[in-house]
Amino acid sequence: MVRITIREKGGGNDAGNRFLIPGETFAGSGWKNSFLWHLVGLNAFNGLAIGLTGPLMAYWFARRFQVGPSAVGPVLAGAFIVAGLAALPSGE
Repeated sequence: MVRITIREKGGGNDAGNRFLIPGETFAGSGWKNSFLWHLVGLNAFNGLAIGLTGPLMAYWFARRFQVGPSAVGPVLAGAFIVAGLAALPSGE
C-alpha cells in the first residue's frame, strides 16, 4: 500500500499531518482526484497507441513494399526527427 503524506494548512504542529490512503478523499478534492484519474487514463491510452504505432508501421512497410529494416529504419527515424522538431514550438 502506498501512502502519501499531505500537510494541511494550519498550525505548525505535527497534528496537521495526514495520510492519504487510496480511495480516501479530503473535502473538496473529489473533482481533483477525478481529473487526475482522467489524465492517467489518457496518458495510458496515448502510451499504448505510441508504443504500438512504431513497430506496426515498420511491419506494414515491410509487408507492403517488401523492404527490410535497413530501408525502413532511416525513413522512420527521419520522420520522428521532423515530428519532434515540429513539436518544439508548440511547447512554448
